[in-house]
Amino acid sequence: MKGYIYEGLGNSFLITELNDTLELNQIAIKNCLKHQLDGLINYDTTKNKMEIYNKDGSKALMCGNGIRCLANYLFTKNNYLNEFDINTDSGIKKVKISNKKPFECQVSLGCPRLIKELNNLKKITIDGKDFHFNSIYISTFHIVIIVENIYDLNIDYVAPKIYKYPLFQEKCNITFCQLVNHNTIKTRTFERGVGFTLSCGTGAAAGGYISYLLYNLSNKINVIQPLGNIQVIISHQIEIKGPSNFIEEVEIDV
Repeated sequence: MKGYIYEGLGNSFLITELNDTLELNQIAIKNCLKHQLDGLINYDTTKNKMEIYNKDGSKALMCGNGIRCLANYLFTKNNYLNEFDINTDSGIKKVKISNKKPFECQVSLGCPRLIKELNNLKKITIDGKDFHFNSIYISTFHIVIIVENIYDLNIDYVAPKIYKYPLFQEKCNITFCQLVNHNTIKTRTFERGVGFTLSCGTGAAAGGYISYLLYNLSNKINVIQPLGNIQVIISHQIEIKGPSNFIEEVEIDV
């Protein structure tokens, strides 16, 4: 059976349309290892639904880069109109195609929900150093930590420890955020079930929204990631805008 590899700013996925009676978590582990991918996206045509499995086989609620990859796949395969919906485990997401070649689309992630109040910032201590954080749900759960430099080597060391911290029993995504100017930030995300990835769409949205609230940033924020940028648009809900690319067709190991 054929599968299709897509990437969104380096975040890579195998897109399939497999029967949901198969052990999709095991298929994800096997194929992500074989092709060095971050996850598997299975599209249920009967429900117009996206299901995403991380490379360790765990299931994710949603993925901002993954849904742009799936949108590219569906738009190309089915000759969709410029606007359509995709069902996910975190609700229906609206997609708008903003450019066909190169492919770029805008996805509505819905309304963010703060887990911890901003006027009562929490902190955790790792190896004697305090890390202040905010918890947010925006299609999935993120812990956002503002730092001076997202590429500080200490972050690579502490990220797995923060991820495993007992307070975060849900094993949340950990997004580190660096302020650049009034409308620009940089983010890196240690993703649940994956580790550090080259890009994270919901992480960009989470970092953008927290920065917007804490530092009065613009409601259109450019989020710099290693291989390109994601735009976060904040209004009554949060939208992300960015590219995705088809890489190759492969045989799926089941």
